[in-house]
Amino acid sequence: MPSLNSLIPASHNGQLVLTALISSTVVALTILGAQKSLKEERVRDLKRSIHEAIDEDETGNAIPDFSSQRTSTSDSIPYDEALIAEHLSRNTSFLGPEAIKQLRNAHVTVVGCGGVGSHCVAMLVRSGVGSVRLIDFDQVSLSSLNRHAVATLADVGTPKVDCLKKHLSAIAPWVKIDAVQRMWTLEHAAVLLGGPQSYVVDAIDNLDTKVDLLAYCTKNNIPVVSSMGSACKADPTRIHIADISLSQEDPLSRIVRRTLRVSHGIASGIPTVFSSEKPNEASPNLLPLVPPTEGEAGDLAPMAGFRARILPVLGTMPCVFGATLANYIILQLSNFPQPTYGLWKDQTKAYAQMHANLTGQESRYRGNEKGTRLPMSEADLGYLVEEVWGGRSVVSELTSRLLFTRWQAEGTWGEERTPQDDRLTMDKIVVMTKDEVRTHEEEVLKKGRPVEEVYPPEVLERVRRGFERGKAWKVFRV
Repeated sequence: MPSLNSLIPASHNGQLVLTALISSTVVALTILGAQKSLKEERVRDLKRSIHEAIDEDETGNAIPDFSSQRTSTSDSIPYDEALIAEHLSRNTSFLGPEAIKQLRNAHVTVVGCGGVGSHCVAMLVRSGVGSVRLIDFDQVSLSSLNRHAVATLADVGTPKVDCLKKHLSAIAPWVKIDAVQRMWTLEHAAVLLGGPQSYVVDAIDNLDTKVDLLAYCTKNNIPVVSSMGSACKADPTRIHIADISLSQEDPLSRIVRRTLRVSHGIASGIPTVFSSEKPNEASPNLLPLVPPTEGEAGDLAPMAGFRARILPVLGTMPCVFGATLANYIILQLSNFPQPTYGLWKDQTKAYAQMHANLTGQESRYRGNEKGTRLPMSEADLGYLVEEVWGGRSVVSELTSRLLFTRWQAEGTWGEERTPQDDRLTMDKIVVMTKDEVRTHEEEVLKKGRPVEEVYPPEVLERVRRGFERGKAWKVFRV
């Protein structure tokens, strides 16, 4: 083994080089050590300040005055900007520094802080939004823990807004968080939504309150984005964000859309997160309420007038809904280039064309009947083509140029009939390509050939399965 002396160069120049290398190494290690100590001290200061922020948490039912709400983070406790920059470094590298500045000057109000709302606000706070207001009257329950973003067993029985403020202040204490434990009402809307609003998030599960909030924001030009129901859903790939006028096959969005149109004259202009997943025979339904204690079911409701019911909720789905809301807001506030309504493709024109073609066929089938009307809407045909028939022709399984046609003739082609005779219904039509419809019309509907004679067994089996799906899912159509 070589000795230490043998490692020292014999020449004077070599000794100078070695000395320089050792000195440089010592200086570098000293600098790195000092930087590490400084960073550790900053982290310790930050952790100490977190406790201070939590201690300042206030509770109570009084409605605070938000008329002088400031959207800048400058009125918060000052924190080391280097630490905040490191916290937001991944978002900054994606969105750019100017977008982060806009987010830190933004103010978002989240109404409804359950599964969806909690995940939304958690991601807003983590992603750099500088000021948030939380509005919810409810408390954390044991059943909340399967889907709430931050709640723990220790939080059960405490207000949801206070729970969120406590935990999120420990994550990003430089964010201004207003916790308002109240039910949002139209009567107090001007106060609860006082001050500049970058966005309002509707994560409410009560129909009347949801409609009031969406109408108020729309009429007062307040940007708002709404979440529809995540209960009884299990497929995250079917979650979309689109204008409320384009939402489809979601019972909550359908009744909200209808109520807004009838009561407030609002038909569009509200970005909406919804699931196009269709219920089937395996889908869960509302479970019967089994009270854990004696008394009326209404005694279990958090507020008078609210129906106590048990919603089957897969905990992952509210998380995805909430993250989708937050993602939309972050990109909008950052002016990040994106399609106006993201994933959802508007097929309304295609469904209208299908409806017109089927109406024309039915008129010809009934002896050129004037004023032929179908007992089904364009949305009904959209449901059939996408869900019952899987967006494919029953003959070739192709996906382009699709139209509807009667499957079997129930009388002579061109024969005049009374309006009650052989009226077309959803369980009598199938999907084919345009050319296949022309052939089917000629061979089956005009010549009266049996479908068993025209089509091979595999086509007949696809049609049989489709009709069975339509029959099974019909009970879920509102």
